[in-house]
Amino acid sequence: MNRTFYQIALFFCGLLLLAGLIQGYFYFQIGIKIYSLESFIYWFLLLNGILIFYSIILLKYFYHKRYRYSFFSFSLVTLTTFAYGLVVFQMLWSRETSSFLPVTLLILAGSGVIYGLTLILSQAAERPWLKLGGLLIFSIDLFLFSTLAWSLQYPGSLPNMETYHEWVAHLGLLVPVLYLLNFSSEFNKFKFKHEENKLQYAFNGIFGVGGAISLLLVLVVGFQNFNGVLWFVQQPQRAQRLAESFEARTYVNESGDTLKYRLMKPQDLNPQKKYPIVVALMGAQGRDRIM
Repeated sequence: MNRTFYQIALFFCGLLLLAGLIQGYFYFQIGIKIYSLESFIYWFLLLNGILIFYSIILLKYFYHKRYRYSFFSFSLVTLTTFAYGLVVFQMLWSRETSSFLPVTLLILAGSGVIYGLTLILSQAAERPWLKLGGLLIFSIDLFLFSTLAWSLQYPGSLPNMETYHEWVAHLGLLVPVLYLLNFSSEFNKFKFKHEENKLQYAFNGIFGVGGAISLLLVLVVGFQNFNGVLWFVQQPQRAQRLAESFEARTYVNESGDTLKYRLMKPQDLNPQKKYPIVVALMGAQGRDRIM
C-alpha cells in the first residue's frame, strides 16, 4: 500500500459518511416514507455501489496488515450485505414485502457480531480506532440480532421494532468515522516509500475515477431525493391552501336539523352555466376541511 491508497481510503470513508448523513436527514424529515420516493431506488443502488468500493478497500487493508480473522469475517459481512441489498432492491422494485428480509437481516447482524469480535480480540485490536470500531459494531449488531431473533420467535412482542432498528442503524455512521481516524493516524505517522507497482497504480486509478463519479452522483441523486422529501414535508401547507377554497356552509331542513358542509365553487363561475358536482363524504377522501 502507498500514500495514494490511504488518500483513497480516507476519501471513501468520508464519502460513505456524507451519503449516510444525507440519508439520515431524509429519514429524520419523513421517516419510512423515504422508501416510497421514486428516486430512492437510484439512491439505494448508488449507496451500495459506494459500499462495494468501501468494502474492497477494507479487505485490501486487512489483507495487507495480515489481520486474517478480520479479513475473513469482513468477507462474510460483505457477502451477506450483498445478499441483503438484493432483497431490499427487489422490494423497492416490486413495491412488495419479502419473506427473505428478516432472514437476511438476521444473518447480516450475526456476521457483524463476529466481525466486531475480531476487531476487539484479534491482532487488529492493536489499532485503537479499529478496536473502538469493533466495540461499536459488536454492540449495534448484537442489539439488532437479539431483537430480530426475539421478534421472529414471538411476533408482535416488540412494538415499533423497525423504528428502533432504523435509529440504531444510524449509529453505524460512527463506524466510517472511526475507520477514517484510523487511516488518518497511519497516514500521518508512516513514511511511505515510492513503489513501482502497476497493479497498485491501476487500483488507485480505478478507485480515483470511481470516487469522483460517486461523489458527483451523490450530489445529483441526493438533490433529486431532497426534492421528493421537500414535497412530502410541504404536504400540510399544500392541503391548507387547498382547504381555503372551500366555503363553510350549513344546510337546514324543514325540521330544523342542521348539517355542516363545505363547498368549493369552480373558478370563474358562470351562473348561467351548469356544472357537474363532486361529493366527498366524511371518512372517504376527505378529513374536516382537507379534501
